[in-house]
Amino acid sequence: MLDHADQNKGNNQPWNIRVCCDNQNKANISGKKGYYFDPKRAKYLARINFYKKQIHLGYFNTAEEACAFYIKAKRRLYGKFAA
Repeated sequence: MLDHADQNKGNNQPWNIRVCCDNQNKANISGKKGYYFDPKRAKYLARINFYKKQIHLGYFNTAEEACAFYIKAKRRLYGKFAA
């Protein structure tokens, strides 16, 4: 599979195209939050999908904390493919 490093599908310069697997390609989608508010616990739940498995990252008091932890996990799991 091919992926656009800068997420611009119109930019087909050789330096912008890279080989990847389906899982890495899906990680390179911007706009995915990776967290949501759980009204039952009154906290934010962060989770991430990795090779068709959902990984629970934890509960957080603020959306900012949940987002930061999600981004850290995404970069750790997907490396350069994390958007």
